[in-house]
Amino acid sequence: MGFFKELIEAIKEGRAEAKEELAQEAAKQEASKKSDEAERTAFLDSIPYGERFGMALAAPFRVSVFLDWFTVWKNDDHTDDEFPRHLYAISPGGLLQKSDLKALKKALARDFSISDESSALCIIGQIFDGGAIPSATEFPEYDRKTTNYGDYARPLYGANYLDEDGRKNGLTLVANMAAHAVAGSVDLGYITLDVGLSLLRDVGAFVKSLYGPDGSWAEYGTRFLAANDIFELNDKKAMELLGKYVHKLCEKPGSPWVNVPFYIDGENITPFEDLVDPPIFPEL
Repeated sequence: MGFFKELIEAIKEGRAEAKEELAQEAAKQEASKKSDEAERTAFLDSIPYGERFGMALAAPFRVSVFLDWFTVWKNDDHTDDEFPRHLYAISPGGLLQKSDLKALKKALARDFSISDESSALCIIGQIFDGGAIPSATEFPEYDRKTTNYGDYARPLYGANYLDEDGRKNGLTLVANMAAHAVAGSVDLGYITLDVGLSLLRDVGAFVKSLYGPDGSWAEYGTRFLAANDIFELNDKKAMELLGKYVHKLCEKPGSPWVNVPFYIDGENITPFEDLVDPPIFPEL
């Protein structure tokens, strides 16, 4: 019987050791989680709200370039804590890898014909001009009659011929394009960080004014998709992907739309009719 007694005691001792190891591992994981959360909080606190909000505006198109954030997720995984910093801040601090920068360079050249400082400021100026986004930045002059516009110009001019609700959709897409072009141009070194941050703040003020105090990221995402559908900037497959991205931006724990508030307490929002003089464009 002594053998069986020793065996039972050994089993109990093994169970106790296993429980202790599990408890230690759980404590390590909890400590690591708290450390990660503290690091993220410190990271977010280090970024001015205007930059975070402007980058969040660019998120739908930006994630279509940096697919790493989404491809690691399963559709039913809501516990993921991936935290894509390149959706919160412009990247001179090294937030992007060389492969990301290569993809971004290709995307800006393809979608906006942006390839250097001159083209970046010219195209961004056209987007700001088309959406009547107020800015103190001096953009290069261009002749509307001779400028060869790309597909990006459709919502710039088309939004002004829609009804009020449709125009809001169109200007949402214009703001998204503006934020995406600005952020990407800073990432690639085409424009300076100071200029980029100033332009992001301009786009942010424009969107706040357009949406008023009752706006939300969910509405922003819905109107972004509606405008893409109206102006047919993407094929059916691309629209399906954009819909997927917007859905995840609204729900995933690491999303800027979850962690960056659409408004902050005490924020002064200029009424849209006081901020913007609607542009007058010839019919296209």
